[in-house]
Amino acid sequence: NSPKSMSSTSVCCVSANVGSLFENPKFLREPWMNAVTQFVNKHTPKVFALHLQEVGGKEYKENMDSVASFVKALSLRKDLTAYPRFVAFVDSNFEKEKTFTALGNIYFFHSSLRNVELFDFEAIPVRWWRRSALLMTRMSCPGPARAFNLCA
Repeated sequence: NSPKSMSSTSVCCVSANVGSLFENPKFLREPWMNAVTQFVNKHTPKVFALHLQEVGGKEYKENMDSVASFVKALSLRKDLTAYPRFVAFVDSNFEKEKTFTALGNIYFFHSSLRNVELFDFEAIPVRWWRRSALLMTRMSCPGPARAFNLCA
């Protein structure tokens, strides 16, 4: 492809330590989600990648059950309707202490994007995950991560 025929897609990557959102959700979660969605709506990237650190907080064993509701609440926000497709990966397998990271990633895709493809680069050969709307059912992913379908 020549440079003229190539199109560009704006991507916004944000990294956030969200541990306190699980420790004090009543007071912190809504203002945090408001700030995130205001930022996204101001900049309107085609792909919004949210890297989460300390998912579940310090008491992750007790709080891990609330992670799915957190992802669902964020994905269903009315101010994110321009991003109807998303995929979330969260390391929720805290029973494997040697590999547990308490990390998560949520990727939101703007409605103007027609084709979104997701690849598993750890599979040999590389596996293409085909999902018509990129809404995955809760399933095991390579490694300790999980994928969620929470916006059906």
